[in-house]
Amino acid sequence: MGKTITHREGLWIKYQMSLKNLVQADIAAYAKCTQAMASHVIHGRKVSANVSMALSKALGYKSFDELIAACGKGGAA
Repeated sequence: MGKTITHREGLWIKYQMSLKNLVQADIAAYAKCTQAMASHVIHGRKVSANVSMALSKALGYKSFDELIAACGKGGAA
């Protein structure tokens, strides 16, 4: 797993989560990790393949790279 996400990407991900009525605890449950770990990844403080994949799937993307690419384009799944 590569780099942490930027602040802008994190804000966009949180917005996309809100559109789907998802909270960090939901992502943590999907990733089988703590809510704190999910928060760290969403805020760009840590990297986790499990959380990244859970975010991608929960938001309707095939991969984390696809999710981040959509962020740059302002797109939604």
